[in-house]
Order: sequence, then C-alpha cells, then structure tokens
Amino acid sequence: MGESRLRIPPEELKKLPPDKRCKIALDVALNVLMKECGDKNTLTRTIAEVLGLNPDDINPVSEHCMRVFEIGLNKETCSDFRFIRSWVMCEAWKLIDEKKLMFGQAIRTAWKIAKEICAEEGVMV
Repeated sequence: MGESRLRIPPEELKKLPPDKRCKIALDVALNVLMKECGDKNTLTRTIAEVLGLNPDDINPVSEHCMRVFEIGLNKETCSDFRFIRSWVMCEAWKLIDEKKLMFGQAIRTAWKIAKEICAEEGVMV
C-alpha cells in the first residue's frame, strides 16, 4: 500500500474513537479490494460468493439506486435527509465504476455534485 494517502502512526491510531478507526479501516479495505478486483462488478460478485449468495442475482446497480436516480435531486429530495444520503452513496458507486475513483474520493465527489445540484434548486446542503 505504498500509495496510501493517509499514514497514521499506530500510537495515534489507538487514540482515535472506535468509529473513526472503523471508518479508516473500511476505506483502506475498500480501496485495496477495488484495486485487486478491478471494478465494482467483480468486487460485488466476489463478496456475494464469499457470503454464500448467488452472484447471478446481484445487479450492479441496485433497484434502490435505480429508483433514487429516477427520482433525482430536486427541491424536495434535496431537503430529505435520507434521500440525499442515498443519492450520494449511489452516485459514489457509479463514480467508482465509471471513473475508477477510490472510495473516499468517490464519496467526496458525489457530495460535491449533490451540493451543486441542490444549490441550483435553491437548497443548501
């Protein structure tokens, strides 16, 4: 992991609250998995197999995300706490697939896009 953006000495890592350590671990794990698997579809299928699920039943774009993208961001949905977070996560996965962004960068980019769209709708997020 020579290209790690974040280097935290072990003694400093121990000082962080468990939820922060968990987020760091998840981000690192997802970045490694994406690098090794190559794309979200391969990662998703592999996770499904490891969990004992049928990989053929897994749609690369979930039904939930298809609905979220169909509804889109507008004045009402930009004001909906749960909807906008769903949209951001769905957009992040799309960016990972299409632009090959790392997980953390995809989340930041998705939030930036959401904030711009919602600002155009007159809603500050």
